Amino acid sequence: MTTARSLHPLHHLEVLEKACAASWQLTTEELEQLLGVKPQCQAHETSYRCGEWCFTKVGKVGHQTA
Repeated sequence: MTTARSLHPLHHLEVLEKACAASWQLTTEELEQLLGVKPQCQAHETSYRCGEWCFTKVGKVGHQTA
């Protein structure tokens, strides 16, 4: 299976910038595929930081956190 990370080294940044500009709500699974790690907030927090990106929980999309 080809993942987003195997396309080219900066592909995930392009996708994240596009998602941010369009106000897309990405699921934890989608972020895991893009970042290569499962985003998890610390206890009692609603945001996850990866590099200069800060991801904030906004609700649910099906059984996934958005």
